[in-house]
Amino acid sequence: MPVSVDYDGASRIAVITVAGEASTELFRQAMVALTSSPSFPPDVDALWDLRALDMSRTDGRFTAALVDVRAEFPARGSARVALVVDSDLGFGTGRQFELRAGSASPAMALFRTVEEARAWLQSGGAEPAPTGAR
Repeated sequence: MPVSVDYDGASRIAVITVAGEASTELFRQAMVALTSSPSFPPDVDALWDLRALDMSRTDGRFTAALVDVRAEFPARGSARVALVVDSDLGFGTGRQFELRAGSASPAMALFRTVEEARAWLQSGGAEPAPTGAR
């Protein structure tokens, strides 16, 4: 399955795992799953595991389109978002999204490991430690 959403009730974090070729439709599918679950609120803090996502065809137009899709889900509110990537391309694409999203996603950070991302979310979203990829 290209998108899976698991909720960690103890830490109150939704973990979204996305695999396959990056597309706005895949992102929309993930956002629908994230905002329509009866198991957690739509503005739950989210850890996006994008390590299995193929971003080889992404560009500035793609990240702009992602921001437009994000705007379709105002229920996400000011949820904190940690993006986990494992490549320089993924990091660059994530930074583009972070910069373009601006105030639509005010608390967002990029990480190279799930552990760092989870620690940041559990800390209340304070600035990542120097080892973070941000």
